[in-house]
Amino acid sequence: MHVKTIEYLLRQKKCICGTHLDEGTVAYENAKALMDYLPPQSISATVSQFKKDAKNRIATLERTNLSASVATSYGLISDDADKITDAQDEFRRVESQLATSVYVAAEVRKLQNEIFVCKKSASDQVRRIADLTSEQDRLTRERDTADTNRRRT
Repeated sequence: MHVKTIEYLLRQKKCICGTHLDEGTVAYENAKALMDYLPPQSISATVSQFKKDAKNRIATLERTNLSASVATSYGLISDDADKITDAQDEFRRVESQLATSVYVAAEVRKLQNEIFVCKKSASDQVRRIADLTSEQDRLTRERDTADTNRRRT
């Protein structure tokens, strides 16, 4: 019996003995547990596939120059090791900068204070413009009233 056979029986929800295999039942769980002990395919097929894979790998190795391949791979590994070392150095540098979080926090507070001062100044200026505009409107009305009174006299 193969795993695929048990999978088929579980999908059909019925064992070859006639027992219903509903999900969650003891019979279903027992049948499912059997899949852990059965090969997915026959042993001879597995051995045949292993032989075929081994022959292909040997043929590939015979076609390549192993020493040149190792030298090339070593060069790539060495380059990657250098990149890793550089990245680790950069990481340590950034980590040391972050370790000075007191400095960073102070700078953030300083910038937040500057933003607050700028917002307050802008708010004050808007208020001043509104006050001056209303003062200008009041003076314009007074002038117009004075002009009207002067013309009447």
